[in-house]
Amino acid sequence: MKQHFLITIIFMSGLIISCTNPFTTRADRVEKPSGTLNYVNSNTAEGVIENFRTALIDDNEDRYMRCMAPDGQSFTFVPEPHFFEEFNTRGWTQDDERFFYIELKDNVSSVSFEFPELISNPVDVPAFFLSYDNSLPDSMECDFASYKMDVVFNGDSSKVYRGEIRFKLYRDNELDSWHIKFIQDRAIDSKYDETLTSLKGSFFRTATL
Repeated sequence: MKQHFLITIIFMSGLIISCTNPFTTRADRVEKPSGTLNYVNSNTAEGVIENFRTALIDDNEDRYMRCMAPDGQSFTFVPEPHFFEEFNTRGWTQDDERFFYIELKDNVSSVSFEFPELISNPVDVPAFFLSYDNSLPDSMECDFASYKMDVVFNGDSSKVYRGEIRFKLYRDNELDSWHIKFIQDRAIDSKYDETLTSLKGSFFRTATL
């Protein structure tokens, strides 16, 4: 009788272990970062670009929007030309940028965003970002930089977004801080559906259905 009971216990234990792996973690169960990452001072143009990257990884709407031109100031997003008609019809404002960020964070479990060229040569960050000659002392623009964005959506699906992006920034003298007033996106090798533009558009298409 005892032997039969022991066999039953061993069998049930094996069954439970085979069905549940305590070391397996689903992506939609991973706790998202929530305002826990470090941000740098925004009194340089490079600092704002770094904060933009950090905020995409983090879950911090306030920090993300601080990178953008404040309400009342001009802000422009130039989409990948393949989607130009779709975006041109509705325009793009700071409110749209905020909506995109909120929707992104509500629908993903993790995001990574990096500039691959800078990983191999981080010493050249200032020259890389600020390669264009600026015409105004309180404005700055950079050349196109390649980006790579890994997105894991709720439910375990994932996608890698790639493209090239460039920024125009201006300095708020009163606040002694820089802000992004212009973002332009374009595809690499005509891979339109891998761009940041495609990701932004997907949330608005869903919202209008």
